[in-house]
Amino acid sequence: MVRNRLWMVGAVLALVASGCGAQQSPSSDGGGSAAGGGGGGDCGDLTINEQSWVGSTANVYVAKNLLENELGCTVSITKIAEIPVYEALADGKVDVILEDWQHVKLYKKYVDDLGKVKQAGSLGVTGHIGWYVPKYLVDENPELASWQGVAENSELFQTPESGDQGQFLAGDPGYVTNDESLIETLGLNFKVIYAGGEASEIAAIQQAYAQEEPLLFYWYEPQWLNAALDFEEVKLPKRTPGCDADPDNVDCAYPDYDLRKLYSSEFAESGSPAVEFVENFKWSNADQELVSKLIAEEKMTPEDAAAQWISDNKDKADAWLEGISS
Repeated sequence: MVRNRLWMVGAVLALVASGCGAQQSPSSDGGGSAAGGGGGGDCGDLTINEQSWVGSTANVYVAKNLLENELGCTVSITKIAEIPVYEALADGKVDVILEDWQHVKLYKKYVDDLGKVKQAGSLGVTGHIGWYVPKYLVDENPELASWQGVAENSELFQTPESGDQGQFLAGDPGYVTNDESLIETLGLNFKVIYAGGEASEIAAIQQAYAQEEPLLFYWYEPQWLNAALDFEEVKLPKRTPGCDADPDNVDCAYPDYDLRKLYSSEFAESGSPAVEFVENFKWSNADQELVSKLIAEEKMTPEDAAAQWISDNKDKADAWLEGISS
């Protein structure tokens, strides 16, 4: 492979990073208070947090549609980053998170120790995180399918941002990530460059593909882009007991994640029928990716994408609502 600079990716990052910061300010799409709904079957008001990836948007707007149209709730949406949203849950500013990638240290503080947050069960979606390169790159350089091969070819991935090191493109520093620790522990000559969020990382990936440039990047499932472009996952060291227990000394691949739902203790005990709906809300990777694709690739509004999915999957939506009285 005779490509020495991924300069186009650097240019894309510079253009988009200002609009896709990792720490998002709270916002609302429809007023309403964050306190859980009233008791006695009255749904009342609730606030759901939307994270900075389109899969979260898919979760939130499908739930919002059904909560408002079927249970008569008033749903507001905040956009608070992954770590600060726990404090918002504890303070009653947010009622529900529909997709958490198992921030277990925060579970201990807010669920176990403070009792301000409760788990609401599995979303039904299995998350997977890994290191990826374009398939066209591995077709020409098969050794890049493993971390050892990547380590030996760091010069392929150099960019103006990474200097004399290879660039490792990441999304948001607030995401679940072991990459800086992995790079240091494995002794790799790479520098982590944060795109600033999912949208800006997608733009960089798409630009690299358009130019058939080398790229090493943090990526995950479920994600609608996986069906649009051919990625090759880089084989990282096998997992062993305790291999990622010390966040500063991680030397193994990521685990798979059972994505979780969380709600504030106040909301969980409010008596609102929305509590049971949140507990019932459970769908598949394929369901989430379909709604995400409608939003991100087909450019439908989240509201319209959610309405289309519900119309096409009435049996699943009815199962979430079964036995709940508004």
